[in-house]
Amino acid sequence: MNKIYDKFEYYDEIDLNKYIEGEESTKENFTLHSVVVHSGGAFSGHYYVYIKPNLNDKKWYLFNDEFVKPAEEAEVFDYQYGGTTKNFKVMFGNVIEQTNICDASAYILVYIKNTEREKILTKVNENDVSLI
Repeated sequence: MNKIYDKFEYYDEIDLNKYIEGEESTKENFTLHSVVVHSGGAFSGHYYVYIKPNLNDKKWYLFNDEFVKPAEEAEVFDYQYGGTTKNFKVMFGNVIEQTNICDASAYILVYIKNTEREKILTKVNENDVSLI
C-alpha cells in the first residue's frame, strides 16, 4: 500500500450551483473552514489541522498537538497538497537536480455552506484561543 502524493489543489470558496438541480434562487456556495493534514507515509505519520474560526476574515490558525499558532494563507493553500518540488544544487562544478516529495497532504477539507454560517459557527474571541 502506498500513499498517493499527487498534487491536488483546493480553494477557499466553491460554488456548487452548476451541479444542483432545482430552483435558481438556491445558493450553494461554500467557504473553507478547516483542512486536516496528514504528514508522512501510508503506514505512519502525523495529523494536524488548519482552522479559520471566522469565515468573514482570512485569519487561519494551525492546531498541532499541544500548540496553536497563527498561520499564513500560503501554508494552508500552497504547501498542503502533496506533489513534488525541484531543487538545484552545484556539486563539483555540476548542477544537480533533485526532486523531493512533499509528504504533507490535505486529508479532509471542511466547507461550510455560506447561508448556514451563523447557525454552525459561534463568535470566537482572542481570549478563546491560546497563542504561542
